[in-house]
Amino acid sequence: KIFEDFGVDIDNYAAVNFYDFANIIDAAGGVDLALSNAEVDKINEYVNWEQSNLGVGTGASWLDYSYDGVYHLNGTQALAFCRNRSSAGSDFDRTERQRTVISAVLEKAQSLSLSELYDLANVVLPMVTTDLSQGDCLSLLLSSGEYLDYEVETLRIPAVDYYDAYIDGMAVLRIDFSTNAALVQDTIYN
Repeated sequence: KIFEDFGVDIDNYAAVNFYDFANIIDAAGGVDLALSNAEVDKINEYVNWEQSNLGVGTGASWLDYSYDGVYHLNGTQALAFCRNRSSAGSDFDRTERQRTVISAVLEKAQSLSLSELYDLANVVLPMVTTDLSQGDCLSLLLSSGEYLDYEVETLRIPAVDYYDAYIDGMAVLRIDFSTNAALVQDTIYN
């Protein structure tokens, strides 16, 4: 439905839910991220919540939040980082964190051999919803050396022409769909 709202037709997509997101990060061996001590403190809070309320991940240890620097995160910790709504800014910051983790996974994949990518794909693909056939996935895997070198481009929506509103007691963003749709279309098709 969201693609229709922005006037785009998405083929060859891949989507995962929160539960599988954590498992995919674990299958990739975790991710390394530069974090502030405040972000790490929030990860520690969210890890406990994720495990007890959602049943996502197991055995995620607490991180030492006494310093700013690069941390190695497992799947549950990476999910906690992505879902953090309160340490840094708004929901826009939260979606930026999600893009940061996805970019870190793609960067890590660039360093894997073809056989390591194949092994990873066999673990990950059952967790992914996609319109690609198994043959399509294998073809992409065999060409991964070319594709993994592409520059990743991201876009936050709404990017322009939006304002805060309350609907049924919930804080939401009202957006001008036509200007944001034009931006999405330009980003994808140009």
